[in-house]
Amino acid sequence: MRNEYNFCNVFAEPLSDIELTKALCKGEEFAFSILFKRYYGTLCQFAFRYSQDKQEAEEIVSEVFMVIWQKRSSLSISVSLKSYLYACVRNCCLKKLKTNRKADLELSDELPETSLNPFEQLQRNEFQRDLTNVIDLLPARCKEVFLLCKIDGLKRKEIAALLEISERTVEQHMAHALEFLRKKLLLKKRYFN
Repeated sequence: MRNEYNFCNVFAEPLSDIELTKALCKGEEFAFSILFKRYYGTLCQFAFRYSQDKQEAEEIVSEVFMVIWQKRSSLSISVSLKSYLYACVRNCCLKKLKTNRKADLELSDELPETSLNPFEQLQRNEFQRDLTNVIDLLPARCKEVFLLCKIDGLKRKEIAALLEISERTVEQHMAHALEFLRKKLLLKKRYFN
């Protein structure tokens, strides 16, 4: 049962993830509500990277939240709450992909629409396609690290916790990915110019 202090504290200042986790484990509905509002949108974007389907991404994230609520009293989170949620969504996405189909990961974030002439629009579309194709050539783990960092905006420490690798390994994957992209895109540019 929620005491008055917790109820007032929720509105006075935002709860940290640690406080939120403790309240959630005690079955506090307000904690679940805050958790949902805080992470639902970004987790849906993250899930979309795997599913390439907005509705399926939302279903995956909703399913993760449902399981978290059902297992709230027995939750044991040893990493940050954010990393835990991303890991849950990632695992659920991978499970769905194995049972449904093999997905083609590509960037869904498009450059903002501007008043480009048809030639500039064509160039932009070609570059975006080339970038997606080159990213798809990266080794699986390297691509996953790159997308988590550059597309989902996770910090290297969060990626390390999420993927259960060292921060140094994350840095190595990022360095490899950036060098690979630079070389491939420069080579393509030289070939066509």
